[in-house]
Amino acid sequence: MVDILNIDLNYQMMITELNGLHNDRGLVLPGVHFSLMINLDTPNLSSTYITSFLTNVLSNLSNIDFDLYCGSQAQKKLVFAIKDIYSISGMLVDQSHCLSVTTIEDSSLSTELYHKIRLLCNKESLLIRKTTIENMIRNHEYEHSLFAQNSSSILGHFTEHFLPDDLYEELFNKYSSIFNNLKPETLKRLHTITAQLLRCSSVKIILYASVFNDFIVSGELDFYGFRIQLTPEQRLRYIKHVDELRQNNEQLDLKVLPNGILSDYQHIPRPTLFHSQDFSYLRFARNTPEYNVCIPNKIILNQIFDEFFTELWNSDTCVSADSLITHSILSIEILQPETSKN
Repeated sequence: MVDILNIDLNYQMMITELNGLHNDRGLVLPGVHFSLMINLDTPNLSSTYITSFLTNVLSNLSNIDFDLYCGSQAQKKLVFAIKDIYSISGMLVDQSHCLSVTTIEDSSLSTELYHKIRLLCNKESLLIRKTTIENMIRNHEYEHSLFAQNSSSILGHFTEHFLPDDLYEELFNKYSSIFNNLKPETLKRLHTITAQLLRCSSVKIILYASVFNDFIVSGELDFYGFRIQLTPEQRLRYIKHVDELRQNNEQLDLKVLPNGILSDYQHIPRPTLFHSQDFSYLRFARNTPEYNVCIPNKIILNQIFDEFFTELWNSDTCVSADSLITHSILSIEILQPETSKN
């Protein structure tokens, strides 16, 4: 239970990155269970900083059993409790000072404190709900996000949303077996809906420049939560389709963010956020699709995301996507074998 947004940045990173142990996105530690309660009542911080920080937390800890809670109980406090082992608590004065620090090595006392904190970590205080793309589709949440009002997105990686029909069919035929609990017609129907919406509806999209650069080199695509790799020829068709959508739908507005959200912290993961007035979710590029999606469980978090997107969209940082798309197409053409060019 930590007033984590009110402590020094270095301490924030120590707590949330756990010394980099979980930064390998292929690493899954099912035996590790970690809950964190934070205080979001921080009027002095911008929504951009809060979103960046939470994205960093959720991304770094998405491959363990991690739950995030919010509550005023965490204000001015720093309390860690490890069940049956150890606990430490402190009362904060400011970002870099504690009024007092208490450590408990008695296992019974540590366990008692552990259970008291756990009582605060309940459904009412749960800040995010973890799920999968498959669950979202079964629960109609994926569809809900498509039809939500005032749709906007910030993309840290490319997803299945922008696939042309022919390429979608190819990938579906190759990878449909990974979707054990979904009917093929369900996925095809969702693709048809998505394609139609992108052709005619009003959507605002911010893409990091790194999205294009990574895609050119790796060809990695998030296909309903599963990471697959496209050939250079498939990458070219994908990017050209994005360009075609942009040119044919005047209501599809694309902007590019050349750098990270916070210029001083370029290492913070780029969030992939599908946001709307009604429904939002964060989507991470992981080897483990069961840990890929976080849905805000609190209105306050959706409001923070809304302010964050508006700040970013209206800032001078974002630029036109024209030159980057053109550069991406030329770069991918160079990667193709001479036979494919002919």
